[in-house]
Amino acid sequence: MFLNNQNKIDANFIEHRFNQQILSRIPKLTNRNSILGPFSKSVNTKTEDEQSKMQDIFKDLFIKLKSRMNYESKSIVITSCEDQAGKTTTAINLALTAASSDQKVLLLDCNIENPSIS
Repeated sequence: MFLNNQNKIDANFIEHRFNQQILSRIPKLTNRNSILGPFSKSVNTKTEDEQSKMQDIFKDLFIKLKSRMNYESKSIVITSCEDQAGKTTTAINLALTAASSDQKVLLLDCNIENPSIS
């Protein structure tokens, strides 16, 4: 996955360097007040259409991830070496997407120094 943060690194470079297909591009949220992004009812700066588009992006990403996992795979890890890259937002929205698809979900925030999920 590649978070579209002003395209600091070209997506084609990532695909070729790591020999992995980019599954989704997630637009950077402009409203940092709501960690839930498209699933939040309190996002006043986004129209219903924008929220619907973001929900569709996460649903599409979840479907692609699920299709690439074998039957025994039960974990998804989201990581980045940068702060404010959208790891927590992505994790929460993927967890909500999975839960809305009747999947069992356990979301762990392993950032011991600065946890964002409580």
